[in-house]
Order: sequence, then C-alpha cells, then structure tokens
Amino acid sequence: MTGANLVEANLQAVDLTGADLSGTDLSGAEFRQTNLTGANLNGADLSGANLRWAVLTGAKLKWANLRDAKLSGVQLNRADFSQANLLNASLVHADLSSACLIEIDWIGADLTGATLTGSKIYGTSPLGVKTEALICEWVDLSPNGDETQVHYLNSGKINSFFSQYPSSSQDYC
Repeated sequence: MTGANLVEANLQAVDLTGADLSGTDLSGAEFRQTNLTGANLNGADLSGANLRWAVLTGAKLKWANLRDAKLSGVQLNRADFSQANLLNASLVHADLSSACLIEIDWIGADLTGATLTGSKIYGTSPLGVKTEALICEWVDLSPNGDETQVHYLNSGKINSFFSQYPSSSQDYC
C-alpha cells in the first residue's frame, strides 16, 4: 500500500503488523485498536488520524505527519519518530519508552500521563509540551541515540526540564 490514498479510511482493529504504508495519505483515518507493530509509516500523512489504543511498537514513523493525531493510550515503545511532525498531537497515557524522538516538532503536544523513559530526544525542543503526570526516569540526549548522554529525571526535574528555555541550539535535548 506504499503511497496509497487512504484518506479517512476505517482500519479499526485491523492487524497491519509489518505493513508498508510509507508515503501513504492516511489523514483522518481510523486506526483505533489497530496492530501496526513494526509497520513502515515513514513519510506517511497521519494528520488528524485516530490511533487511540493502537499498537505501534517498533514502528517506523520518520518524517511522518502526525499533526493533530490522537495517540492516547498507544504503545509506541521503540518507535522511530525522527523528524516527524507531532504538532498538537494527543499522546495522553501513550507509552513512548525507548522511542526515537530525534529532531521532532511537538509544540502543543499533550503528554499527560505518558511514559517517556529511555527515549532519545536529541535536537528536540522541550518547550510547548504538556507534561502533567509524565513518567520519565531518564532520557538519552546523545546525538546518535547511543546513550552516551543519559539525563536522569525525577518528578521535580521533569517539570523544570520541559519548561526551561534553551539559550542556544546546544541546549536543546
């Protein structure tokens, strides 16, 4: 289905494990409770899509457009979001453990109650993200995501980490 036009398609509760949906237009599509484990969604347009309670463990989402997407309760552990657009996305109670969030744009994203432990967030601004009740023991701030710059957080440090204003590009996570 590479490059297909599936605008507003209903793919609810479908098993798409390992599917290649790269470059596909899935804007406004319905993916509630869909299994997308290991799926290739690189460059896909998922803007406004409903992915609540879906499983995207290990999914490839490089350069994907997830603007205004609903990702509440989604399993996103080990997913690769490098250079993805997550503007205003809802990630409430999403599991982003060990996810690659390198150089993403997520201003306005809601991470309330999400799990971020072990995520790689280099080149991503910590500003403009809602982090109430965020669960995060540590993040990887190294450029290559190789855990050479691990930053440990506790509940007090999470709020200060995500509210600090970077003074230069060096200060981005």
